[in-house]
Amino acid sequence: MNKNRLNSDKFIFKNDLYNLEFEGILKGIIACYRLIIDSGVKLPKNNENKIRDHLLFNYLKNQEVKNCHIPLADYLFDGEYYERKGRPDIRVLGVKPFCNDNDYFLIECKRLDGGKNLSNHYVNDGINRYTKK
Repeated sequence: MNKNRLNSDKFIFKNDLYNLEFEGILKGIIACYRLIIDSGVKLPKNNENKIRDHLLFNYLKNQEVKNCHIPLADYLFDGEYYERKGRPDIRVLGVKPFCNDNDYFLIECKRLDGGKNLSNHYVNDGINRYTKK
């Protein structure tokens, strides 16, 4: 193992860079969400997997869409990725440079109706359970 390998752990702005990168990904996903709304497609109200799959396969894995919504073109998107902490809905891998299978973002999809019951259920039973593990 090369002891002189570059390591960004001590770079004081590393979290700012990660956050900026993730914000760019989220802006691209929001743009895809707007495209779905503008398309008028009817998605099932209570089927999170079908909604996620529509977003994933028709937009996030569609190179033409990704090229129109930079920085999405710089990433690979996988559906329901299994990892030790659970099964997040979408894994986002950077492709430039593609160096390490362990460097990725995870996105958990939740359908919220604006009501307290469903929102509280997902926050308390979903997000909190996932982040605490």
